[in-house]
Amino acid sequence: MPALTLAERVARVEQQLISLAEQDAKRLAQEEKRDKKMDALIAELGKYKGFIGGVLFIISCLWAFVKLGIPYVLKLIGKN
Repeated sequence: MPALTLAERVARVEQQLISLAEQDAKRLAQEEKRDKKMDALIAELGKYKGFIGGVLFIISCLWAFVKLGIPYVLKLIGKN
């Protein structure tokens, strides 16, 4: 194997650096796409979390009224 000159060695290192830079750019683009998808997913889950929380709050209020309010109303009208 012939010995490489300094210029050839530098050219190889430059080519490897260019290749690594291209791979890094591709990886960065993929990560940005993934981050955008994750942000959209988190926003969508936040909407559902708020909706489900509201529904559970209404159900708990109705349950509290059934357990506490109806006996009180029946006591007031004399049907105890």
